Amino acid sequence: MQSIGKDLKGRWNREKSILFGMVFIVICFSWAAMYDMSWMSWFGGPSCHSKDMNFWPWVATNVTMWILMMVAMMLPSFLQSVSVFVKIKEGEVNRETKNKRSYLAGFSLVSGYLSAWTIYSIFGTGIQFLLIRTEFLSEGLAFRGTMASGILLLIAGVFQFSGWKEKCLTACRSPLGFFLTSWQNGFIGAFRMGWKLGVDCVVCCFLLMALMFVGGLMSILWMIGLTALILAEKLLEGFLPIRKFAGIIFLAWGMFLLFFVRYLH
Repeated sequence: MQSIGKDLKGRWNREKSILFGMVFIVICFSWAAMYDMSWMSWFGGPSCHSKDMNFWPWVATNVTMWILMMVAMMLPSFLQSVSVFVKIKEGEVNRETKNKRSYLAGFSLVSGYLSAWTIYSIFGTGIQFLLIRTEFLSEGLAFRGTMASGILLLIAGVFQFSGWKEKCLTACRSPLGFFLTSWQNGFIGAFRMGWKLGVDCVVCCFLLMALMFVGGLMSILWMIGLTALILAEKLLEGFLPIRKFAGIIFLAWGMFLLFFVRYLH
């Protein structure tokens, strides 16, 4: 029995390495792709403006861009949930009830999470299309004027103090509580749990992602800054009031753009 337990644990350790290794590769690939798109201007020409490219190729190209951006920015913060999921599955190993290739359930969890952000990416592409059509966006896919940026920053700042934001952030920060109360077995169950966690994260962070239109969808530095904020909200909120601090900054920045900068002009 001890040898069987050791074999199960050894196999599970290998499967954990495969799972986290693949997730790490996906994150690195997404950041590398966004870096190339930013600095090599893959989206600086026809793909930025629908009038310079056929509609459906433009949609496919920009939806891909949004998905890569969401994976690069949001998947790192989901590693905490993946880690908790792995520990629960490891408990099954200790009870010797683990199925073969149960690490695939981890991929199902991640797939469910990213599916929620894929839906968001489709909506983001639609908004981008409308903003381009109405000439609200610059070549770098940022708002042309200060008014739109200021309004969005004010909305994002107010949302940081909302109970909705606090509730969804708490759910994102406490994956163990979610798994204990909402556990579902099997690959489909893991996908559903990932989807539910993804929906919570979309509600929590959708305005932070929308702020990409302030700094520019092609700004790698803006991506890094927002990613750092998202990670800080999830990992440090219990020690520092990151959510409220960010809200104050957004409100002050938005008011500055709407009133002071416009007054100078």
